[in-house]
Amino acid sequence: MDMTVVARPDLEVQQAAPRTMGVDISARHCPVEPSLVFTEYHTSRRVFAPHSHAGIAVVTNVFPGRAQGFGKRDSLGDRSQIGPGGLHVTWAGRGIFDDEFPRVPGIDAHGLQIWIPRQGDPWASPAAFLAGANGIDEVTTSDFKVAMVPGEFGEKQAVPPF
Repeated sequence: MDMTVVARPDLEVQQAAPRTMGVDISARHCPVEPSLVFTEYHTSRRVFAPHSHAGIAVVTNVFPGRAQGFGKRDSLGDRSQIGPGGLHVTWAGRGIFDDEFPRVPGIDAHGLQIWIPRQGDPWASPAAFLAGANGIDEVTTSDFKVAMVPGEFGEKQAVPPF
C-alpha cells in the first residue's frame, strides 16, 4: 500500500466552528457551498442556529460508544435522533434548512460531519435519511474496522441502509 503524503494546496485546514473543539478540512471549488468539508465535532451544546445548504450531501455520524447522540431537524419535516454509531444523510439538492444539536445539552456529542458534492443532479429535490448503528455493515480485520455506508471494501459490498 502506498502511504505517500501528497501536498494539497487547495485544502484549507482550520479550527472548526466555535464551541465544537474540532477541525475543518475543506476545499472550495463552488460558489454556493464548499466542495468538501470534513469536520470532527466534539460539542455539548448547540453550535449553529438553523441554516441552509444547497447542492451537496451532508453526512453526520455519531461515534459508537458515545454517551449521547445528536438531534437533527430540517425544513422537510425530518426530526431524526442520531444515536451512537448512527448516521444521517441530508441530500440538500436545490435547498434545505436544517439544524443539529446534542440531544442533551451539557453532555458531549462526538462524531464526524462531511459535506460532499452531490453526484448526478446537484439541484434535485432535497431528502433526508437516517441509519441506526445496526443498519451499517462493517468489515473487521486484525488492524482496523471499516463501517460501510454504502460502498465496498475487499470482497464485501454494502448498499445504502436507506
